[in-house]
Amino acid sequence: MARDMEEAQTSGGDGVGGHGADQNVAGRSQQKFWLNAYHDRVSSIFARSDCVCLCDVFGDYDKRLVVCDTAQKKLKLWKGTTLEAELKLVDNPIALCSVYGDNSKKRIPALCVAAGPHVYIYRNLRAYYKFTLPDLTFSDREKEIWKDLSDGKVSAEEACNQLLELRDEGDPKHGGVDLSQKSNQLIALSMQTGSAKQQIDLETFVAKNKGYPVHEQTAITCVCSIAKSVEEEASQENLLVGTECGKVHIVDPVQNFKIIHTISLPSAPVQLSPTGAINVEYKVAVLGRDAKVYNISDGRLTPHILDLDTHPISVICSSKFLAVGCMNKTIYFYNMLGGAFLPLPSLSLLPTPLLPRSLWQFGIDSLSSLSLSLSVSLSHFVNDFHIVWTQGLVHNIYLPDYLTCMEKFSTEHHPNMIIVGLKNGEIRLYNEILLCSVTKLAEPIRSMKFGRFGREDNTLVITTSSGALDIKILARAAKLDPSAAAAKLLQEQVPEQDVPLNIPKKTRVYVEQTKREREKASEMHKGFQRDLCKLRLSTARAYVKSITTGQGPIWSSSEASVIINASIFGLGPDFKLEFTLENNGVRALHDLRATITFTSKG
Repeated sequence: MARDMEEAQTSGGDGVGGHGADQNVAGRSQQKFWLNAYHDRVSSIFARSDCVCLCDVFGDYDKRLVVCDTAQKKLKLWKGTTLEAELKLVDNPIALCSVYGDNSKKRIPALCVAAGPHVYIYRNLRAYYKFTLPDLTFSDREKEIWKDLSDGKVSAEEACNQLLELRDEGDPKHGGVDLSQKSNQLIALSMQTGSAKQQIDLETFVAKNKGYPVHEQTAITCVCSIAKSVEEEASQENLLVGTECGKVHIVDPVQNFKIIHTISLPSAPVQLSPTGAINVEYKVAVLGRDAKVYNISDGRLTPHILDLDTHPISVICSSKFLAVGCMNKTIYFYNMLGGAFLPLPSLSLLPTPLLPRSLWQFGIDSLSSLSLSLSVSLSHFVNDFHIVWTQGLVHNIYLPDYLTCMEKFSTEHHPNMIIVGLKNGEIRLYNEILLCSVTKLAEPIRSMKFGRFGREDNTLVITTSSGALDIKILARAAKLDPSAAAAKLLQEQVPEQDVPLNIPKKTRVYVEQTKREREKASEMHKGFQRDLCKLRLSTARAYVKSITTGQGPIWSSSEASVIINASIFGLGPDFKLEFTLENNGVRALHDLRATITFTSKG
């Protein structure tokens, strides 16, 4: 591999002048960023970026490429350009990472392969340990209900009613008590009973499950490693494990892979991006299945939630920014101290019958500053609030095609860069918002991994949709200075920057107005705050009045409470009118009728 790397350094590689739509970024300089080191079209690698790792497997300072092939259920190891070993896996792999567990003289990391509820640990490419997630815990009352059902003390309908009461009790903000999967299935079957066949299905389900204890095991969704004390290469690390039940476990390899801390999330995590060290200060950006990005800081879940208009694909967390790549061909950059505000929950349109709020989960929409004032003033009317992390947006990047994967690009002098793989085969290198390089491949990018490979520090390993393997090396003469790139970008794309603005002269009225604002700044600010508080109070009173008189969007009676909202899409003459209903009560509503009244002009 070292000889291949040397040949690549002398023979040249991919230039960026003739590739992609951004030829004006680096085409004139004819600079070569990536050098071709190796390409294999028949390597048959089918793995996501989470299942690719660059690791010093044997502690000989020669990093190998380790891949968990999801199609063949194999653990493959490359040394340079040679497939060195293959291991058969017992289950479909979910994610792969390497962890340095101890501080021994010979630094040999442990390969952690997540599959199902287990993490299989390999050392020296041999099976070493199997970590298993703990079983989920359920309330004693649920176990008693199933025991009474097994003993015949209660019927299936009575057990369903007791389980419904158990599920709805407790703190309504958190949805009450969590039930097991078979309890939820029993409730769902009891709500569908109406015909003889459905009654038979309910009795069959009860007879099949009533003799077994309430036992359930979750699955792993993502794993990664985080430094324990020092952010250095080959330093001692801990393991982060995300689960299907919305938990993030911190596992210590030194203590026989013992869980030392657990953080609960509102949704199941699908990707973890940590920065910092456990014993000092750390942050973890968690990409949730509900299309939100959560922030874990020093072992606790912060109230800052990043809610996007589209579904995110990948997230990268660094000490300077948070980058989120989304399905709308955009990468959003946020600072780590983003502002927060409290919006009201958005409503989802449900088909009749309308189920109670405890049976479904809703999202969050961004509101304006006026809506912020309204939501804060009405905090005693609305129970469900979230702090949404959206005001920390710094800038965004629009891509020419759909994003498939993102990878952190970190060198000694440039620690805050990212590499982006696109569906059209482009590989883009960004220094924050500045585009430094565009390299075009013939196939869509499946996964990427940047780091040390063999004895070459800055190596990019790429796999494509057909399973091909491509290895590129960053040229030593590549210029990644953001100031030079910014000057070139402004010079080539904004030629009007040298044209001076026609600024009018300062008039006497302007000078007097400026002087008055400086002298009476305090009085003007107090007046503004007073008027703003009056506006908030008037809005809150009007909203409360509309609710109490029945003229607002909320209708309630002694048996049910329904919220209705209407949204208009389009300006006319053809437009779309969408109604959103929410059952805020505890019982399901059936056979609802809606009447639309309007005034016709002309």
